[in-house]
Amino acid sequence: MSYILADGWLITMNAKRDVMESASVCVVGDRIAAIGTRTQMAERYPEAEVIDCSGKIVMPGMVNTHTHLFQTLLKGLGDDMVLKKWFTCMTGPSAIHLTADDARAAAMHGCVESIRGGVTTVLDFMYAHPRPGMSPQWSVRLRRQVCAGLCAGASLRWAKSTARRVS
Repeated sequence: MSYILADGWLITMNAKRDVMESASVCVVGDRIAAIGTRTQMAERYPEAEVIDCSGKIVMPGMVNTHTHLFQTLLKGLGDDMVLKKWFTCMTGPSAIHLTADDARAAAMHGCVESIRGGVTTVLDFMYAHPRPGMSPQWSVRLRRQVCAGLCAGASLRWAKSTARRVS
């Protein structure tokens, strides 16, 4: 599948970090094929679906290098607490009662929330579930890494806005 993100404000990742007004990007499969004007892209890729991005920003997907997807189900609980109290009185005690299905549902929700927010890569710290069956293996069109402990680095990859695929 190919598509043209047409006439948007293109934020590049080149050395100058250029921002291009009314630029168009052609994506073939999961790779950027070309950048130019809408007319240039349509002539070069006539089979591509054109998505009008006028007045919108077109940019590479963002990377969340520290998340706990299982905590999606715990959002909003204890927001008024300092970190130590929040962890010892709310998150820690709550998290140990989550089942594998709960953690999976929370992670799927967190992945969809990430995609809708422009995040295409997540580094998930799954610290609360060191037991069999709790190692996540979800199928989501999102690049993710599951970690226990400290990790460094994450890779950035251009990805089509997948919100349409999951809505």
